[in-house]
Amino acid sequence: ERFLHAGDGRLAIWRTALRIIASHPVLGVGPGGFSSVLPAFKPAGVEVDWVHAHNDYLQVAAEFGLPATLLLLYGLWRWLRAVASVVRDPANPHRPFAAAALAGVIAMLAHSVVDFNLRIPSNAILFSILLGSGLATVPATARPSSRLGVVLPLAFAFVTVASYSAYSSASARLA
Repeated sequence: ERFLHAGDGRLAIWRTALRIIASHPVLGVGPGGFSSVLPAFKPAGVEVDWVHAHNDYLQVAAEFGLPATLLLLYGLWRWLRAVASVVRDPANPHRPFAAAALAGVIAMLAHSVVDFNLRIPSNAILFSILLGSGLATVPATARPSSRLGVVLPLAFAFVTVASYSAYSSASARLA
């Protein structure tokens, strides 16, 4: 347990996740497959039963591949730019709501660097609500694409459901 939460433990699991990504760069190992393939990549002598990469970005890349990860990051970048434009417009009456959504999303994205924050259903639901709320503040003419408002939350919901399903089965195996 101590190893898992120590800085060295996170670095070890991140290196392991990078090896998984390098081995399966295009399609990944499949939704929830991280914990299944982990034993084949885990460094010798490590006794910890990891279930997550303790970095949402690395885990998404390991499970869904680099192209899907880049597409998801691109969608998030477009969302961030669109909502930030509302925050920068002092005349926009939705500015406080956009700022709140932006702050919440940035905080959750930052936390995702060192934990599996978005693999927890309540956090994932909150993140989805923040994405939708932020996008709702952007004027229709300034939105990156009407498809982005549908595709990004649906893609995130798919990743969340697939991950939660895998998390539940992995937790049951460890119990």
